[in-house]
Amino acid sequence: MSPASASGDGCGGTPIAVAETERDANIVGKYSYYMHVKSELYRCGGYVHAHHYVYLDGSRMPLGTTVRVFVSTRRSDGKWHGGTTTMASSQNVSAQGFEQVRGVGGGLSVTHVRLGHFAEPGQTVITPSSTRTARYVPWPGQEASPRR
Repeated sequence: MSPASASGDGCGGTPIAVAETERDANIVGKYSYYMHVKSELYRCGGYVHAHHYVYLDGSRMPLGTTVRVFVSTRRSDGKWHGGTTTMASSQNVSAQGFEQVRGVGGGLSVTHVRLGHFAEPGQTVITPSSTRTARYVPWPGQEASPRR
């Protein structure tokens, strides 16, 4: 997993699918935090570029407290692949972008995104690691209005 490129064009310009997990809570020491991920898929030849935007609401944690983050995608053949990084809390919600490339030849597709998060080694842990998974859905387009 690498930081998202500044250009953000993703090879296709318009996403082919999007996914967003529900907000998920966990605790480091005695401080709670919330995380979720928004992800967009872009077709690029025999590959799909997944642009992940991970959000950390660590406003209840001391500034700079780190959380270990794992973001992965699942292909239609059932194989998960992803990477691990850390994010630090701030006074507000912080966001970090990552880009992942998956091969989708032979009729494969990317079907799910998963966000896992847990305390760094050495931090007091009350609860185990936590994960949320979301299924990609076709991109509705810029003009789509939210359902009411």
